[in-house]
Amino acid sequence: MGIIAKSNGQDFENELLPAGSHVALCYAMVDLGTQETEFNGEKSKKRQVRVVWELSDEKKVFDETRGEEPMIAGKNFTLSMHEKAGLRKFMENWRGLKYTEQQAEAVDITTMLGKACLLSISHGTNEKSGKEYAQINSASLLPKSMPKPTPHNKPYFFSLDEFEQEVYDKLPKWLQEKIALSEEYKAIAGSQGKQEKEPVMAEEESDDSDLPF
Repeated sequence: MGIIAKSNGQDFENELLPAGSHVALCYAMVDLGTQETEFNGEKSKKRQVRVVWELSDEKKVFDETRGEEPMIAGKNFTLSMHEKAGLRKFMENWRGLKYTEQQAEAVDITTMLGKACLLSISHGTNEKSGKEYAQINSASLLPKSMPKPTPHNKPYFFSLDEFEQEVYDKLPKWLQEKIALSEEYKAIAGSQGKQEKEPVMAEEESDDSDLPF
């Protein structure tokens, strides 16, 4: 079981990413649990997930001992496949085909792991701080003439429904702290006899269709 979105209902991300379209591979998916959000002054609680890509065409030396590595881009989504949900629209744009209502009832979004795309990134400016930031707008299929990039990072996911302490411990500290605010994590932390398991790693899948997932 992966990370299921339903119709009802290494940390290099501080670098300012170049704006434009980038060849990217989805390599990480992190269940953030139920988080408090605010929109137009109204607060609500929603289950969220963070999806992370490596930019195959944008590399930088973060550590001299490792040489060049791809820059990283991440985006938070509400974990929902409702017809108006941003995650559903994002995935439909990427795969180039809409989901039927029956398909959208429950979608294992970890099928995105290891898949390539053209990732659209733009820049904005924070009104309060005046600081420039990069944001992911959309993803789309790679042109058939463009070869799939070679992955640098091994794909993985973290799920609060199948909690793996070893995977959690390897997450960036700021993500651990955000997850720790969720009611799901608090329930796990307060439970007795939590068992340690091996990390859940995504297996490589062969492409047997034109759709990425």
